[in-house]
Amino acid sequence: MRTLHCFLIFISIMVSLSCSRSGLEKMKEECSAGIKDVRVERADLFGVLIQVDVVISNPTPNTATIRRVDYDVYVEDKLVDTHSRDEYIELIKGGNTPLTVPINLSYQSIEHIRPDATGQRTVNLRIEGSIIMSRGMGKIAIDFDFEGPVVL
Repeated sequence: MRTLHCFLIFISIMVSLSCSRSGLEKMKEECSAGIKDVRVERADLFGVLIQVDVVISNPTPNTATIRRVDYDVYVEDKLVDTHSRDEYIELIKGGNTPLTVPINLSYQSIEHIRPDATGQRTVNLRIEGSIIMSRGMGKIAIDFDFEGPVVL
């Protein structure tokens, strides 16, 4: 009798892991992330704070938790920052989840950019990142990127 109970518990765990894995595979295929807005929030003596609004689209009926955001920041094709940021945000089922990623640029990292005649610095900013999500015991990564001019 004890062997039967152990066997049934083992089967239920395997079925649950299988269902979790198939839901994760579906999310990996159908979820996407895109940049909604990139804006300069603040420029002061310490540097420039850029806020990047990312929207994660989840058309599936499954939920997951955003655990980490990893990203690289390039200014004029020069890598100026590599960052990993822990998060804990529940992904909305069948909808869009907003996420704001703050990017701090020191003036040392952009000193090679000269101001134009108006005193502004327009830079080509490129951001490449991944949003790491977990569901059950599995994890998936959804990539996002942005490239375009930003006035500092």
